Amino acid sequence: MIDVESADVVVVGAGVAGLACAQELTSAGRRVIVLEARDRVGGRVHTVRMPDGEVVELGAQVVHQTRDDTLARLVRAAGIRVRAFPMDAQLAVLHEGARWDAANLSRHRSPAPWVVEAQLGSVVAGDRAGTVSKALAGLPEDRRFLASAWLDQVVGGDCRTLDLQGVVGTRAARRHGPEVLLVDGFTAVVDALAAGLDIRTACPAQTVVWSEAHVEIRGTRPIRARTAVVTVPPSVVLGGRLGFDPPLPEARLDALMPLASNDALAIVVTTTAPARRSTWVLLADPPGGLWRTTAGSRVVRGHIKGPAAAIARQGGWNAGRAATAAALVDPDLGGVEDVLVCDWGTDPWAGGGYSVPVVGVDAAARRWAEPLAGVVFFAGEACGDPEVRGLVQGALTSGRRAAREILGRDAHA
Repeated sequence: MIDVESADVVVVGAGVAGLACAQELTSAGRRVIVLEARDRVGGRVHTVRMPDGEVVELGAQVVHQTRDDTLARLVRAAGIRVRAFPMDAQLAVLHEGARWDAANLSRHRSPAPWVVEAQLGSVVAGDRAGTVSKALAGLPEDRRFLASAWLDQVVGGDCRTLDLQGVVGTRAARRHGPEVLLVDGFTAVVDALAAGLDIRTACPAQTVVWSEAHVEIRGTRPIRARTAVVTVPPSVVLGGRLGFDPPLPEARLDALMPLASNDALAIVVTTTAPARRSTWVLLADPPGGLWRTTAGSRVVRGHIKGPAAAIARQGGWNAGRAATAAALVDPDLGGVEDVLVCDWGTDPWAGGGYSVPVVGVDAAARRWAEPLAGVVFFAGEACGDPEVRGLVQGALTSGRRAAREILGRDAHA
């Protein structure tokens, strides 16, 4: 006979949403077990420290300032060191062998991609609903291509499916102050949330067996509880990595596709020579992505999202390919010493980077967040409020929301 462990609540996923939920419930006196498929906590927060001590974020990178200050308050309470995101980097676009700096783009390829991004709000004001691609249709072909390449990266999705009003609203919601970096990395937030919790790593949940009476999580070892909180990305459910018995209602299954995470991968290249200047470079052609160098650092960061990610993934990333990319970003960086690849799109426990404002996402998020039979609750950045969806703030606030729902249900039981 298989021993079945028991708890008040089982939380599936030890990302920020799961940890925040478990922390809130544990503080309220509930017996909580957190199951995590990976051998580490944090989910799509993944900080690495390079041999020279430099902190590199492979997942969440910066704290965007929104009206929701939940994350900012947590950072202050935990004593996590912060610094302003440096704004002194030069900006360039590389396309068809030509390198355009901001001044030349504004002079010869006006409007520049970031200007197009800023002007999307006026398009929405004119009641031109639909996708971002539709909004860009009136631009000359070369401007449209660069604008699409830029928006694919800064928003993280495919302009052909991105909802115009959703993108405008999302970008506006994240401009309530300067972006902030966490000096010791986002892992400091994870550590603060995980302290004192019962977390079982390398324990993937396979099936959520639910009824109106209780729930049982089957995986490495079955656990029965009064309630469960599912915080894995919808992409994981969509990909069949986490099942439900009985199956989820059709209306909830319909929410999975709009909430599916974007394709994304992070490339970290260590070069033999440090960068002489800080730069942001959009590679509009393959391998694509937004790449960053920092003056005095030998670390080159590349984040490739949306349709470009699938192309960049082909053929893998060896030292030769990394050297080619680094030379495109900055020809003065020298040779390549090391390459680190974090492929979120093929990660079985992530299924992508984060949710993006595609058409229909708001209704899908509301459906996904609804409790199931009063025993299964849902959290994660994908079902956060629109202004923080796709952010660590969305994961944090949704996890605490699910905890409050459980505590409220218990109070009225």
